[in-house]
Amino acid sequence: MPHGQLTSARDVEDFISGLTIFGTGGGGRIDAGRDALIPLVEKGVVLRWRDLDTVGDDELFCSLSGIGSIAPVPPMTEEQLVSSGYPTKQLTTPPMVLALRTLEAHLGKTVTGVYPIELGAGNSTTPLAAAMAAGIDMVDCDCAGKAIPEMSQNLIALAGVPFAPASYADPWGMSLTVTGCNSTVLGERLGKAISTVTKAADMKAQCARAAFVVDGRTLKKHTIGGNLTRALNLGRTISAARQAGEDPVKRIAEYLNGYILHSGRVVKKVWESRDGYMYGDLYIEAPNGSQARIWLKNENHILWIDGEVKATSPDLITIHDTRTGESDTNTNIQEGMDVSIIASPAPKQLRTPEILAAHGPRHYGFDIDYVPVEERL
Repeated sequence: MPHGQLTSARDVEDFISGLTIFGTGGGGRIDAGRDALIPLVEKGVVLRWRDLDTVGDDELFCSLSGIGSIAPVPPMTEEQLVSSGYPTKQLTTPPMVLALRTLEAHLGKTVTGVYPIELGAGNSTTPLAAAMAAGIDMVDCDCAGKAIPEMSQNLIALAGVPFAPASYADPWGMSLTVTGCNSTVLGERLGKAISTVTKAADMKAQCARAAFVVDGRTLKKHTIGGNLTRALNLGRTISAARQAGEDPVKRIAEYLNGYILHSGRVVKKVWESRDGYMYGDLYIEAPNGSQARIWLKNENHILWIDGEVKATSPDLITIHDTRTGESDTNTNIQEGMDVSIIASPAPKQLRTPEILAAHGPRHYGFDIDYVPVEERL
């Protein structure tokens, strides 16, 4: 039996709500998740994912993900598309399915199933839709327990699994395969370069990647199982809290074993798109004048309150609408919003010394030691 499934639009909304929180400000576009899944359940399709424990050792899997900055870019007009060499119409084949089929053609093998690199409203939902379209399994696992800005930070990569062979595709029919790559870091840079071309035409256009081909034995050893189901249950927790007239932010913190650290209004947002990432700072001021600052690289990574560090990656720093509890991506966070900040513990798999080197604040260039959020507080 599947470990989890979606059968209605309500299920999809709850799933996306939970995934957005685990996205910690990144993880892909929320509307992309809705656009991928809502039409399927409205047609009566049951969206299922497979329990990691049911995976056979010799089955073949690959990751599917979208790539590129979440920073907003104005879309090109039809005239600009033509003059820049793009077709005016996109393909009907989803980019992830095209990337998957391109990789299979190179491998000369059929992939049993796919898995997401990270958790997020767009980057966990679109692989599920692609798996359904391709008629293969989606596995209930991921490689971080949250969203991450860099491909090289995922647990499969940190375990030494090579990025290549990998295939890329976009909505205009571009597809290419990388047969070898010296490092995951270079693979990341290559992917960002490719996605920059796609996103220049339309920020919402998906540039997709199929990569990190593994057998079932490796998948079970180096991923975190159960987080798709956990995201769905978190979304359902939020819905239930609102229906019962309870404080949804408090219920979220309880579900995540986290801490509500600050509530106030977003008074300043500073950001830039650089090297395929969205960098920036968010400033949230409480009614008593206390000010929080969050530094982001796609996702939220460091939280200060009145100048004192309160939480850092890999722990989850999430921003919620104070009234509804819902999260959003940093693309959509705007000045004037009333929000609450929750910090919650990272999965234990991210807290080993080896993995912290790729996820802690020093990785991002800050002279700050990682201290688990429950110890800081």
